[in-house]
Amino acid sequence: MKLIVCMTMLLGSAAFAAPESGVWRCGADGRSYSDSPCPGGRPVVTDDSRNAEQRNEAREAVARDRTVARQLAQERREREAEWRTRGPGLIAIKPLEKPEAIKPREKKKREASPPAAPGTSSSAARASRSTKG
Repeated sequence: MKLIVCMTMLLGSAAFAAPESGVWRCGADGRSYSDSPCPGGRPVVTDDSRNAEQRNEAREAVARDRTVARQLAQERREREAEWRTRGPGLIAIKPLEKPEAIKPREKKKREASPPAAPGTSSSAARASRSTKG
């Protein structure tokens, strides 16, 4: 009987302490985690139920992924180095030899209007020049 009581007390205290030392899901949206209890937080079960063979397979898969990632990163760095040696851009655009080669456009000069008759106002003069008569 004493054995049963002692076992119950040990199991009860272990179950009570497990969430305290585990992982807690916190925050209003539940997207943050903590290793200590937080207001409104829920304990998260983090037991690894996989057997040893499954854990080894997972480790090997991670190692393969790391190797492939390193190879891809090295290939990318080599391509970028090759692109740098080719120069700027993929389209061959020849730069101007001298910026002075660009000449400004010449403005066309307007023809001068014939002078108005003496004693004519400027607004009447414009109207008289636009009508041919």
